[in-house]
Amino acid sequence: MVIPMNARARARLQLAAAVVAAALAPAAGAQEQQEQQEQQGPERVQWPGTLVTVTVPAGFKRTAKGLENDSGALITVGERAAAAHAELAVMFSSPKNLSAGYASQGVTIRSIRQLSVAGAPAPFAIGTQKVRATGAEAAKYLALLKGDKTVLVSFTIPDRSFTEADAEAFVRSIEMAPAPTIDELIAQLPFTFMAVEPFRVTEVRSRTTVTLVAGAEDAGSVDATVVVIGRAAARAEMGQEAQIAVELLQTTPGFRAAVVTSQEPAQFAGGMGYVVRGTVEDRGVVQYVRVVPGGFLMRLIARGKSTNIEAEAEHIAAIAASVD
Repeated sequence: MVIPMNARARARLQLAAAVVAAALAPAAGAQEQQEQQEQQGPERVQWPGTLVTVTVPAGFKRTAKGLENDSGALITVGERAAAAHAELAVMFSSPKNLSAGYASQGVTIRSIRQLSVAGAPAPFAIGTQKVRATGAEAAKYLALLKGDKTVLVSFTIPDRSFTEADAEAFVRSIEMAPAPTIDELIAQLPFTFMAVEPFRVTEVRSRTTVTLVAGAEDAGSVDATVVVIGRAAARAEMGQEAQIAVELLQTTPGFRAAVVTSQEPAQFAGGMGYVVRGTVEDRGVVQYVRVVPGGFLMRLIARGKSTNIEAEAEHIAAIAASVD
């Protein structure tokens, strides 16, 4: 027999149904979010400051050190110049060589095998490392990859929560983007300039600094005439260039004992700055500075043999005048 439901009972039933629906909604939403994450797959991230993209292993999170999990396992990725690969490849040629190279870190390598990463061979080393803080022994894996940059991957694993197979899978997940061209790097600088012949751009660093060298010389050559232009946070206010110019020059490595031969206001970085010239023995230096709006200091410093600095004075001034 069906008992008729009065209005009050019907209202109580409707309220209960609403409460149950509200309670189930978040759970359903969480489940849907989890399903979406599973469909998207593991997180892919670009390693800070590098051309490297990796897949983050389950349970790991990004920290200031690298990728870490709750057990203390640590993964780091380092990027060096392409030229560094040859020297590192010699170390990775045998467990003995690699153990010797990492002896100061308490690392002992027992074997090295070759992986294929993006179709290129990559030596993968397996060994152990003594943890200085505890004296315990952790598993150690190292990998060397070659691209437009040299990439060194290091794993320090204190327990079995992360296996050798996991480390190998991480290495195989690595993708290395092509290195940006000089023109692309120049386009990222926060200022513009003109490379006046015979000067040519040889390096752009940290998206804030560019190096130019006269002729075919290398920037590291003692005979090279080098111009460096950069922007940094200012420790002075606009209009104080004359007060800080000599101090800045005499804190520059190699020119702390510089004798100032001339100083004067000069056009630089889109306004009126200041130029200081000096010498140390047979070396000459020219420095332009200007504090620009936004709390930044623009600086150009040219160094080389005194005779070369004098010969290139007109070209250095032209470069300085082009900075904006």
